[in-house]
Amino acid sequence: MIGESTRACDFPSLVGRTYLNTAAEGIPPPCVAEALAQYAADKQLGMDGRLRHEAQWNALRAAAGELFGLTADEIGICSCASEAFNLASLALRLREGDEVVITDLDFPAGATPWLQEICPATVKLWQARAGALCVEDLVPLLGPRTRLVTVSLVSFFNGFLLPLAQVVEAVRQHSDSLLAVDPLATGILPIALGEATKTIAWCQDATKTYRFQVAWGTATATDDAEGEIIARSQERPGRTAI
Repeated sequence: MIGESTRACDFPSLVGRTYLNTAAEGIPPPCVAEALAQYAADKQLGMDGRLRHEAQWNALRAAAGELFGLTADEIGICSCASEAFNLASLALRLREGDEVVITDLDFPAGATPWLQEICPATVKLWQARAGALCVEDLVPLLGPRTRLVTVSLVSFFNGFLLPLAQVVEAVRQHSDSLLAVDPLATGILPIALGEATKTIAWCQDATKTYRFQVAWGTATATDDAEGEIIARSQERPGRTAI
């Protein structure tokens, strides 16, 4: 965690002041300027500089994997949030009648892919009240054709913290489908860049295998191991029921 000493070292321009507009423009630590200078120096080597860029890229994937408990091969890096959302919009293969729920507290990149004319889905707006998103306002927007609910854990607009467990529970109770970021799930997310994006259609036709463990007799508020236990049972399903 950042402390007074590390804050003064990594963010010297913040000594004696508080900066809140990080969503619009963040203040980078000095190491970012050093990395950019090294990147510029490597670019002077022409094609040989790409080997150094690749080494940095792989080191970043390894560091990110260590942070999330994954391997470097399980990490894909997008250039920005807009690219990530655009890739997600392609992967979902939305059709006429499908529904997407967006909010008015999200960064624009979270909404623009679904508002394009080429997107066949119907977009519904989860509007904030007094700067907050209320779960009871989300429920009427959900239904059997809901394919995606896109929302930020922390709003870039005003810092509103989403009650994630309540939102997950509402979506699972009132819709048949959800694309969500699950902190307990691990796996490989293929990310296609440049010319490789043309292969996405073929990747989507591949099959996936899920490996999981089940603990019978306990129900949680979020349907995973992290949620609050809301019910217990001594009954165990037989092989036929499973």
